[in-house]
Amino acid sequence: MAGPSVELLQKIPLFTGLKPRELEQLSGSFKERTFNAGETVATEGQEGAGFFVIESGEALVTVSGARTATITAASDLHTYGLTFWDFRPLVENDARVAWPLLQVMAKRLREAEAESATA
Repeated sequence: MAGPSVELLQKIPLFTGLKPRELEQLSGSFKERTFNAGETVATEGQEGAGFFVIESGEALVTVSGARTATITAASDLHTYGLTFWDFRPLVENDARVAWPLLQVMAKRLREAEAESATA
């Protein structure tokens, strides 16, 4: 079962600093997953074991005040999921993957802090 394409992963802000070779490596760790329209993908307030990349379909995101959100498939949804136990070894064992991810996450944290300071 093939993972998401390099082109799809390049569109994900978290992965913008990764080169095609690292994205190919990352792609192999994803598992394909489909959700029917109306099915819950993630529930606000519940811990998740990873994240999903949506290849096709639409999702509805609802937030009731917490940091996380409930995500429901608004149409049939074709995704690729990556669990933290599959993602962690990639980051721990390859600095070419870890460093760009840390840079993007640090930038996003600074932006979130700046936004909360002005709110």
